Amino acid sequence: MSQAAERNKADKAHVALPMLANRATRLPGPPLWTALGVALAAVGCAPPGPKAPLSATEGLRSSMAVGSLPDTRISYLRAGTPGGPLVVLVHGTPGSATGWADYLTAPPVGADVVALDRPGFGASAPDGAVISLAAQ
Repeated sequence: MSQAAERNKADKAHVALPMLANRATRLPGPPLWTALGVALAAVGCAPPGPKAPLSATEGLRSSMAVGSLPDTRISYLRAGTPGGPLVVLVHGTPGSATGWADYLTAPPVGADVVALDRPGFGASAPDGAVISLAAQ
């Protein structure tokens, strides 16, 4: 191999190495940060409330009957890609599915995101459920 060919090969290797190193050390993209945010929120490390206006979730609401008893409807908010990997968000006490508004208005790409209103909370039945921690 000629000196010029060896130098050209060495130059190409030198250029390729920083690109590989850069790929290995770059910060994770938005889907990972979104998943990390959901995980931290699940263990109580969440910000005090959503930044997105609660009105942003109005068109996402649905409900379904659970069992055959009357007054057993569960309300939920759904966003993202139907049929994608399912992410289920469950609020704390007290709370409602709208507490997940930030995650519902910008769901991870390709994910099907469902935020439930637990029975007696948000728009879920029964209406007279005991929802305060002190009363429980």
